[in-house]
Amino acid sequence: MTMNILHITDLGNGKVQIAWQSGSAVPRSCPEPIPFTDPLSVEDRKALRWYLEEYLQFPYGAERFKAERVEKKMEEWGKSIFEQIFAKCDFDPDPRSLYQEAGRAGLENCELCITSEDASFLNIPWELIYDPTQGKGYLALNLAGLYRHRTGHKIEAPSAVSGDADAPFRILLVIARPYRERDVPLGMVARPMLKVLRAQRQIEVEILRPPTFDELQRRLNDRRGYYNLVHFDGHGEFAQPPDSSLTRFGVSTGAGHLVFENEDGSPHFVSASELGQVLASAHVPLFVLSTFHDLLFLLLIHLYSSSHRSFLLGISTAAFMIVRIPAWKNLLKELSLVFKEKEERNQNEI
Repeated sequence: MTMNILHITDLGNGKVQIAWQSGSAVPRSCPEPIPFTDPLSVEDRKALRWYLEEYLQFPYGAERFKAERVEKKMEEWGKSIFEQIFAKCDFDPDPRSLYQEAGRAGLENCELCITSEDASFLNIPWELIYDPTQGKGYLALNLAGLYRHRTGHKIEAPSAVSGDADAPFRILLVIARPYRERDVPLGMVARPMLKVLRAQRQIEVEILRPPTFDELQRRLNDRRGYYNLVHFDGHGEFAQPPDSSLTRFGVSTGAGHLVFENEDGSPHFVSASELGQVLASAHVPLFVLSTFHDLLFLLLIHLYSSSHRSFLLGISTAAFMIVRIPAWKNLLKELSLVFKEKEERNQNEI
């Protein structure tokens, strides 16, 4: 079934464009851009991160009162995003009418796509968008999907890297837990993913041990062009200038990093550019990132009750795209279509 799509496109300078696409029809856009401002301050983000990363690990005691204030603020932030994005305007169609059209067609058949080249815009917690209409609430719970992507980049999942039409889809899984007792359980992502993968005969999964950056480089260099996808299950950090706590680890500010493990199990911060170079030189076409210290990922876990995951996908040019896709089941569904098309091509060639 072809999904309907509500598009939010960042135009820069505090302006966004709203559009509605019904199935495969040409998108209908509002005739004018609308103003938008991120409603969360730096302090708001700290409070939200505390709630998701610390409080939800042990939601008891005196901190409950602080948590209730954050929960109330979450609705307020979500309402602010909703009222700005789907505002009532004097022109036609306006954002509100396009949203209402999506509602009439069924939000369960609609995806929300956020497009931008600005990482800070993509990093806004869009999962909090909240419709104050009675019975609606958080849209993320009603939509078919919510995802982000970089302007002009197309995400594809090649059926084979080696050129062998009968080769399986090979996944290298990296599971890093450098914070030990502060980390989420080891199999929180890997276990349900592998359970789904067992039913896929044409997919092979290898787990990287030890989960160090050096071992990843060695494995990819030794098997250059072998893996179709590398999946990192661990922590992602974005060092913000000028007083980021990450600077004590020698991490450059204003850049995204993944937290691998050192040989002794301590944290090892690796920049996106470093990782991108390794993936590109090893000819890895698809990279998936699910992080637990990523604010957006934790929002999805909280709102979707672990039914969705957050992925950061990159292409071999080291240009990274942030997107939201329904967990591994939907990714595997797309891959199964690739396999089916491959088999049909092979049969036609015989």
